[in-house]
Amino acid sequence: MRWLPPITLAMLIWPVSVKADSQQQTYKNFQALPDDAKKFLDVGQATIDNPAAARQLIDALLTQEFVPNAKDKQTYCIIHALRWGELDNTTKKQAIQAQNWYLYSTLSSTKTGWTQEDFTKNKRLLGTHKVYILYIHLNVAASTIYIPSYRLTVTKKIPANLQHLITLFQTFAPGTTPTTATNTKALDKATDYYGWGALDLQYDPSDITVSSTTRAVKNGVPDSSPEAKLSDDITFDNEGGYYFDFGFAVPIKKISQVNINFTNGTATPVNVNDLSVFMVADGYLKPVDVKSSRWTNLPHPLAGAAFAKQPLSKILVGGAWGPRFAELYLGAMFVKQPKRTAGDSCKGSNTSGVVTGSHQYCAQFSIGINLPVSGIASALNKPK
Repeated sequence: MRWLPPITLAMLIWPVSVKADSQQQTYKNFQALPDDAKKFLDVGQATIDNPAAARQLIDALLTQEFVPNAKDKQTYCIIHALRWGELDNTTKKQAIQAQNWYLYSTLSSTKTGWTQEDFTKNKRLLGTHKVYILYIHLNVAASTIYIPSYRLTVTKKIPANLQHLITLFQTFAPGTTPTTATNTKALDKATDYYGWGALDLQYDPSDITVSSTTRAVKNGVPDSSPEAKLSDDITFDNEGGYYFDFGFAVPIKKISQVNINFTNGTATPVNVNDLSVFMVADGYLKPVDVKSSRWTNLPHPLAGAAFAKQPLSKILVGGAWGPRFAELYLGAMFVKQPKRTAGDSCKGSNTSGVVTGSHQYCAQFSIGINLPVSGIASALNKPK
């Protein structure tokens, strides 16, 4: 069994013992959708074109309510747009014709931008203390009376950079009551409705899971039958940036030693067992999204030790810059070598004198790629 410092063991054990805390909130308010808000979405397809249209829709419906949190640089709103199909004359019921989920952020008005992909696909909140939800139901038949229910469950989780550290060491030494806000009423003859809610988040980082259901109303009273699902549960990742992270640095002599997939944002050493690998800590001048594969804005320092039986036999100090999934690093590698009684012990050709039994570190230039844990941990074998 390889020796690991007590602090290493503590960091491996601590996350397992962390209690999984969570909070939950349910929203059921429902009211007629104003006509002037309909121009900001496609009512026939239940779609919203882009973040700019989403902001106009939010401003029209939540003029006074959409208030940024003083703790955050950005504010988020989860949007669910749903359209019911035409009423079946035989069953007198409606089926869902179309529905779409969106995530709006006020980052859309900043230099960093909130892209169309962020808006429609990425389900990622970059660390926030408050989240809004807006739900819009279109083409509701006058005879279809129901109460919607949108439940937000927020679950605390381990910070991504610490999870990377845990994974790094596991690679090195394997084997180691809800509250409710309601405002329900029978629906009138209007065909389009909306509701909303705002939740102050107790946990960051966290996962935000949205569950959406309906309960039928008969004779003005909620039916006792089970709730019907509107959509599969959808989870949003709420986690901001960090000033540090952990990963692997791999010295390389030529680019062919690495498989880089720019489409998927991944990089993997071709012959990982034949390369000298370092476990490194990365530091950043500004908080960085350690889950992103995008380019880091500024070069940053890194330092680490060899991924081997004797980690301190090689120490790496340098700087890195590039796309997070495969940054280029330049630095100095300090290699521990026996000291001789004569000559320069750091010269590989030196045979003068005799070995003293003591050691010294000799500096060598090192160039290679700096990889996140996910880029190499699964492919890396145990140290030889």
